[in-house]
Amino acid sequence: TVENNSGAAAINATALLDTMDAGLRYKAGSLRIDGKPAPDPAFEADGSAMRIVLGTVPAFPRRAASGASL
Repeated sequence: TVENNSGAAAINATALLDTMDAGLRYKAGSLRIDGKPAPDPAFEADGSAMRIVLGTVPAFPRRAASGASL
């Protein structure tokens, strides 16, 4: 979950870098942002983390990303 507490300005081009625990793999097609299906994330070159693009986060609201692992 990403939260913008600035109160005045949106945060543009927001991305979340998620490092998965060893042994876990992302399940393709499972990413949801704010409960809605989203494109699969990009992975770091070494596969250690995934970058989830959230876009603009308005002042005060939250954006929630979730997905499944295998």
